[in-house]
Amino acid sequence: AYNLLKERFNNKERAKNSVSPCLIVHGTRDRLISEKHSIELSQYFQSYCMTRLVENMSHSMFNHDDFFGFVR
Repeated sequence: AYNLLKERFNNKERAKNSVSPCLIVHGTRDRLISEKHSIELSQYFQSYCMTRLVENMSHSMFNHDDFFGFVR
């Protein structure tokens, strides 16, 4: 489904114009959007961008400790 859907937002163009630091958090069990999308998107930022893949997090369900654990 990932390759069949047209992007709703022009995220790549917006990333190119971003001047703020960015944090992208993506779950490794997300079946709606591929984690490859987040990794690719992070490369478009001219500003600092950190990408974190969180184990066992899906698109809409996650463990609070897993999500915030990498920030500590």
